[in-house]
Amino acid sequence: MNIPNKENIDRWLFDWTEGNLSPSQEFLLQEFLLLNPDLESDAEAWDAASVSSIPFTYSNQESLKRKKRRILGYWQFYASACFVLTIGASLFYGLSQNNEVKPTQKNKTQVSNKSKISLKNNIKTGLKEINPTLLGLSSYKKELTNKRVIEDKDFFISMANYSSSLKEQENFNNYDNLSTKSLIDYQIADNSSSDENSVNDFISYDMSSTENLTEEKNDKVKKSLSISLKLNPSSSVSKWLKKEVTNTNQKERIYSLPEKSNLDINSSFAGNTSQFKFQSMSTARWMNTIDQQKIAQQISMDGYLRSAKSGLGMVANYSTFGNGLIQDWNINFIYAPKLALNRYITIEPSMKYTFGKKVLDNTKIVNNANVEFETNHLETFTIDPSQPIGKNLWYRDLGAGLVINAGPVYLGGQLTNILKHQDNLYSNDYSSVRKANQELTLIGGTDFVSKNGFYNFSPYLCHTISGTVNTTYLGASVQIKSFLLGGSIQPNGSSSAMIGVNSNRFALFCQSSYVSSSFSQQKSFIHQLTFRINSNISKKVRRYLYL
Repeated sequence: MNIPNKENIDRWLFDWTEGNLSPSQEFLLQEFLLLNPDLESDAEAWDAASVSSIPFTYSNQESLKRKKRRILGYWQFYASACFVLTIGASLFYGLSQNNEVKPTQKNKTQVSNKSKISLKNNIKTGLKEINPTLLGLSSYKKELTNKRVIEDKDFFISMANYSSSLKEQENFNNYDNLSTKSLIDYQIADNSSSDENSVNDFISYDMSSTENLTEEKNDKVKKSLSISLKLNPSSSVSKWLKKEVTNTNQKERIYSLPEKSNLDINSSFAGNTSQFKFQSMSTARWMNTIDQQKIAQQISMDGYLRSAKSGLGMVANYSTFGNGLIQDWNINFIYAPKLALNRYITIEPSMKYTFGKKVLDNTKIVNNANVEFETNHLETFTIDPSQPIGKNLWYRDLGAGLVINAGPVYLGGQLTNILKHQDNLYSNDYSSVRKANQELTLIGGTDFVSKNGFYNFSPYLCHTISGTVNTTYLGASVQIKSFLLGGSIQPNGSSSAMIGVNSNRFALFCQSSYVSSSFSQQKSFIHQLTFRINSNISKKVRRYLYL
C-alpha cells in the first residue's frame, strides 16, 4: 500500500477514517481524490460510517466496587460443619461396632470361664453335645427334651464363636489337637455305641476336611506347574512370536550383497514403507583387471500409493564394461499390490517390466576372447569376420516377485527374465540365437528389536540360481540408533562388509565385497556406495486388499 489507486482505495479510506495514516499519506490520499472526483462519494460514505467515542461517566461508581469477603467467618462456619460431621460419623461407627462385637465377646467370656472352672467335668458333656450338632440335628438323641435342645444349640454357637476367635489368634491348631485328644480319651472311658459313632463321625469329619485341604494344595501345585510350562506372555520370545505384519513388511530392507540393491533382490519391497524413497547406488568391480572392470550406476524411486493400495517403483540402470566394450541401459517399472489375509499374514506380489538396450563396440572386440560381463558368467566372443556385426541390441522382458510376511518372519522369491529375451551379443551367427538366463532369487529373514527401539538385529538368508550358477548368502545387519553394520558370507569364502548411517530421512552405506572371479580364478573386490533420501512418513493408515 505505497500509493493509493482504485484497487486499494477502500483500504486507504478505511485507514483514513481510523486515523492510521501519516500526514504524508493523507496528502497523497487527498491528491488522489482530487484527481479522481468520482471517488468523493466513497470518501463521504466512509467518513459518515465512522463513529466517534462519546465520553460517559457512571454516577454510582462506589456500587461497582467489589466488597471484601469475610474470609474468617466463612472459615469458622466450614470448620464447625466439618467438626460436627466428623464427631457424628465417629459416634455412629463406634455404636455400630459395639453392637456387633459385644455378643461375640460375651460368648467368648462365658466359654472361657466354663473351660477354666469345669473343663474336666464338662468335657464329656461338651463333646457329646458338639458331635451331634456337627452331624446334624436329625441324628440327635430323641430322648432329650426341647429345653435341652435349645441349650445345646446355644452351647454349639458359643463353641463355634470360641473356635473362630481362637483361629484369629492363630492358636486354633492347639485347641483342635486338644479337643481331638480329649475326645479319644473320653471315647476310651465310655463304651457307649451311640457316643462311639459320634466320635468316629467327628474324627472322619476332621480327616475329610484335612484331605480337602490337601487336595486343594495339590491342585494349586499342579496349576502352578502347568502355568510354568507355558510361554510367559511378557517374555521376549513370546513378544517376538506375536508380532503383527507391521513389524515385518513396513520396514526398509538393507542387504549386504554384491551388486544388488533391495529392489534387485525382490521387487515386492517397493512401497513397503509409507514414504517416497530416492536411492542411488554406484558400483565399481575389479578395478585391478582393466579388461574386465565394470562400472555401474543405479537410480531408483519407489513409494506407497494409498489410493491404489499398492507400491510403485522405477529402477534405471547403466553399466559400462571393458572400457566401453559393452554398455547396457535399462529401465524397470514395478507394481506391487499389498494383500492381507489377516493381521498376522500379508502377501505382496509384484510384476516388473524391463526395457533396455545393449551397445557393442565392435572395434574393441577380441575374437575368441573370454569376457565376464555378469559376475561368474563367463562368455566367449565368436565372431565371423565375413558377416556383419550388430551394434545395438534392444530387449524387453518381464519379472515377478512374491513376499509373504507371517508375523515376525518374511519369505520371498523373485524370477527375472521370464520371457528369456534375445541376448545374442557375443556372436554374429544368427542360426542359433542365444537367450538370456533366467534368475531365481529366494530370500528369508526376520528382525529382533530392543524394547526401546535403539537396537535392531536383522538376519537373512539369500539364495540365487542364474543358469548353472548357484550362490548362497548368509548375512545380517545390526543397527544401533542410526549407525549400521552389515555383512554376508558365501560357502566358497566370498564375503561382504557394510558400514553406514540409516535414519528416517537419510541413509548412506559403504560396502566392499571380496568375490571370486570366473575369469581370473581369484578373488577381487567390488565396491559399492549407496545413498538414499526419504520423504516424511505418512501418518495415514495403510490400506490392504483383503482376500
